Amino acid sequence: MKPGLLLHRFLSSIVVPFILLLLFDGIDQAKAIDCGRCSCSKDPATGFQNIDCNGIPFAEIKLTFGVNTGIENVNRFRVIPLNGDLQIPADLLGTNQVRVFNLTNCGSNIMKIDPNAFKASTTTTLEFFINDCNVGNLTWLFLKGFTKVSRLQLVKATNIQSLRTLPSLPSLTQLSITSSKGFDSLNFPGSSLGGLKNLIMTENVELNDTKVESILATLTTANGLEMLSLKSNTFVRRVPDTLANFSALNSLDLSLCNIDFIDSLSFSAPVVKVDLTRIYLSDISDNSFENGYYGNAKVSLDGNQLTEFSSTVYKKILIEMETSQTGIPGSLSIRNNPITCDCQMAWLIRSQSQLVRTVCRLD
Repeated sequence: MKPGLLLHRFLSSIVVPFILLLLFDGIDQAKAIDCGRCSCSKDPATGFQNIDCNGIPFAEIKLTFGVNTGIENVNRFRVIPLNGDLQIPADLLGTNQVRVFNLTNCGSNIMKIDPNAFKASTTTTLEFFINDCNVGNLTWLFLKGFTKVSRLQLVKATNIQSLRTLPSLPSLTQLSITSSKGFDSLNFPGSSLGGLKNLIMTENVELNDTKVESILATLTTANGLEMLSLKSNTFVRRVPDTLANFSALNSLDLSLCNIDFIDSLSFSAPVVKVDLTRIYLSDISDNSFENGYYGNAKVSLDGNQLTEFSSTVYKKILIEMETSQTGIPGSLSIRNNPITCDCQMAWLIRSQSQLVRTVCRLD
């Protein structure tokens, strides 16, 4: 046999199987991810899959992911329920483990979730979001035993009084409730939130001073609470009385509320941020800033109705900001207030001129 023919046969014996290997490998890769009628895409940050199921029956979702789909890890699972499909069944995603759950746009559905719906993810889930859903029929036991979930967020949720069944979640550091309803009959599950650091309740038309105080009163074990945001709640009309009870609290956001007078702001921890922007504030009592250290705090009084800038109110915190020896010195912003620059400002301009630079602007 000619040498050239031998070489051709030899190369063919190598190249053809190699091409077939690539072909079958490509087929395997194409079949590697099977999401049925849901859509899957790789999350660029984690490399895990993002799964979106829009209007797919829960029974079909369970059949799809109850078998080996080729998905090893799920970054985010987002589901928009089919109208009339009210019950999320046990083991919805089989053995697939999820970092972030997102239940959204439930429409007229009053949702129920089986206690074992997401049990495969008890050690992997970090965040759980519910958006625009009626949660009145939920028993939150589907989160029982979750050891790593750190964030729970409700947006435009109704009948949130079901939160009373929230199980103990020691790992939960942030609870956010925005534009939601059901506060009137809510027995807040404060005893389940011992690890809470950030409590955010914004844009809630039912939230008022009495309910805020009752919610804070339940957080007897939340010794690490650092931030409280009550931004844009029309019926919050005073600073909560219980702030000083939280030894780690350092940030307070009351912006866009309706607080025309402040009697006291009491912090046990060094203050990081106080936002009192556009709250219709016209008067602050003397010594309101006495209880707390403001050396590194960012304090905003922008957009209010303040007409005076007296030493009995502001001198103490301005001195702390000016003399701060650690971190970034704090500042006081009083933009867009009708403050009259007359003799009442003499203490700042003549006797304490070094403090002027600590005040952002005197508009």
